Amino acid sequence: MPHDPQGREECLGCAAFHVSEGHLDEVDLSGVDFALYNQFPSHLTAGNWKVICTPSVGAPTLEEEGAHRG
Repeated sequence: MPHDPQGREECLGCAAFHVSEGHLDEVDLSGVDFALYNQFPSHLTAGNWKVICTPSVGAPTLEEEGAHRG
């Protein structure tokens, strides 16, 4: 199990996805690729997750399309 700088156990991961076809409300997501990076504590139920989702270049910006989720 990997450890963070303070010696605590953590789970680091990444995954890549491709949307063949689909929409989020009115936003066409067909052909969009994105990566998901995570840093979890040793137990997922402990909370304090850090997650980053990075879309491919040219992917629709959801804020610009009015579909921002907060």
